[in-house]
Amino acid sequence: MLQQIDVRREVFQDWRGAFGMWLQVNGRADKTISAYYNDVNHFGKFWINENGCVFQPSQLNATDVKKYFAEQDADKQVAPASRNRRLASLRVLVRWAVEEGLLEYDPTVAIKRQPVEPSPRDRSQAEMGKLNAVVSAGSHLRYQTDKHFWLGLRDRVIWILFNSAGLRESEVAGLDVNDLDFAGNKIYVFGKGAKKESVDVSAAAMGEVAEWLRTRGVQSQAVVTDWDGSRITRGTVWRRVKMIGGAAGVVDLKPHDLRHTFAYSYNDALARIGVPEGARRNAIRRQMRHSDTKTTDLYFGVRDSQVRAALEVM
Repeated sequence: MLQQIDVRREVFQDWRGAFGMWLQVNGRADKTISAYYNDVNHFGKFWINENGCVFQPSQLNATDVKKYFAEQDADKQVAPASRNRRLASLRVLVRWAVEEGLLEYDPTVAIKRQPVEPSPRDRSQAEMGKLNAVVSAGSHLRYQTDKHFWLGLRDRVIWILFNSAGLRESEVAGLDVNDLDFAGNKIYVFGKGAKKESVDVSAAAMGEVAEWLRTRGVQSQAVVTDWDGSRITRGTVWRRVKMIGGAAGVVDLKPHDLRHTFAYSYNDALARIGVPEGARRNAIRRQMRHSDTKTTDLYFGVRDSQVRAALEVM
């Protein structure tokens, strides 16, 4: 085993290359690998300040790990979710190091996750009414030329993918024509962890997407494109949603607000047709592609829009 490790170090110059290869072999997506590296590098900076030398996984120990997370917990600017993510990343590194024989035990075992109770931020019916009116009229556009009319149609497709399918902004930007199943009214997306999963969509929404593809005037594998047929970025999706929110007078609108609103609306629709709560939970988990059922549970608690509405009438 030690000879194999020495050979691998010669190939990759340091442990990061071997760790990255192991992550790829275990099916981690490039963005996920990059996130692991960022978190491990954050710990590496702590290690240098604490020990005066460059961090090596073989030197991981419970004392330094406890001190690192004690500093994280004491820093009020570190969100619990960020702290928990760094713990998860360090545990992935430990798993690799143990498999490679660099460590004999898990020095993170005594560290507990901090409780996180996020409140999904949905938008009220009144806000969604204003937003839908802006999208339908294209009144968020700066000019009313033929090109901007085209832009309004594209923004409507972006809007549909959020509000009729509950996609994430990266999924909207990354959607391909081949991912659309018009016969089955489904969309196939690569979600978190690079897993391809199906999303059910209404026939009306799929019809609007089909109409966009017929009229957009460019040939492209991407569903949502720029003028020249090139795929747009997540940043462009984010900016277009912000423009719609600004035109509607809805403050600080984010794409993920729309995903949350979709989940709540889907839950309401299921309840109206008599689907029991247990089956609704399963349907929402599947539609939203939650890997953790605790995330689905959040949509059965009080809504952010309800909290805000109650405060306004007190």
